Amino acid sequence: MLKTNPSTLFTLSLSPLILTYLVVALVCLLIGTLRFVLPSIVPIGLLVTILPVAVFAAGLVACWAQPIRSAQFYEDGFRIVGRGLDRDLSYSDITRASLVNEPTPFLPHRRISINTNQNDTLVVWGNPTSSKLGLDLYSWLSSKTAHG
Repeated sequence: MLKTNPSTLFTLSLSPLILTYLVVALVCLLIGTLRFVLPSIVPIGLLVTILPVAVFAAGLVACWAQPIRSAQFYEDGFRIVGRGLDRDLSYSDITRASLVNEPTPFLPHRRISINTNQNDTLVVWGNPTSSKLGLDLYSWLSSKTAHG
């Protein structure tokens, strides 16, 4: 299905977003801890400390709960990796690809929903543009599958 060493045209990953939420939540938690250890030096209220930690922790959980963590798209197929999922697929496996652009808490608003001939719906977050191709991922999938 895929070549042994294909060149990647598009890459999507939730890892940078997960890392961002984790770092910001830890920084907020550190500030909150300093508030209790050194109250005269860090005079911020409890709500100001707990609220950012809760928001960024919720973002971390939202990202972590997604079944698909990353996807790589090549000339002749694509690879989806996630929790208990590592699949190589060809573009002929796609029955429909749709671009969804609606607000989603803590996650990118643009995503591509890919229906396969195995009755799976795979959701990849984002719609990156390839400078090499001059196309975004959804346009690429539409041209490769003649569906959309």
